[in-house]
Amino acid sequence: MDLLTNYPAFKKDILDSFESLIQEFDFKLLELHEGCYLLKGTHCNLRFTYDRGDINCDFKHANEYQDSPGYGVEAVYKFLFPLKEATGKSGRIYDAKLQLMGLLHTIEHLKNVLNGDFSWLNDFVNKRDRENRVFQFVLSLGYNNPIQQKLWAGDSSWQQDIQKYLDENNIIL
Repeated sequence: MDLLTNYPAFKKDILDSFESLIQEFDFKLLELHEGCYLLKGTHCNLRFTYDRGDINCDFKHANEYQDSPGYGVEAVYKFLFPLKEATGKSGRIYDAKLQLMGLLHTIEHLKNVLNGDFSWLNDFVNKRDRENRVFQFVLSLGYNNPIQQKLWAGDSSWQQDIQKYLDENNIIL
């Protein structure tokens, strides 16, 4: 069976991997559609999606529409703990069970969110939106621009370079 396009054990693996959190937070597992499950809780939901080998998990307010976009667990962790390395993924992991276990370990550090603490949300959304505007601006500079070349080469110094460029040219995004 090709697990890149079909993951028949997804439901079972979510139940097995997240058993302790399911019991602790009284989650109920719902299948929204193929490759998409929701652990529905009282204060917070966890939405899992599977697509071509990648498992993603989003936090969602318990009262949000089930298919609306959520807030990526890894992104939230990095936002709330910027000086710590994410506890879940490191590089590309192809084993679905290992991805789920990595997500579990990350979420265990974010139980405040599972309890309904979304006090971080406005700052998170503002930071994400600004990062998107900066990224779009870098793309508008043209491929020959050294900042964009650093971006595509994976050189993280592009971030300092673009901030310096924006500051020097009094550009507010």
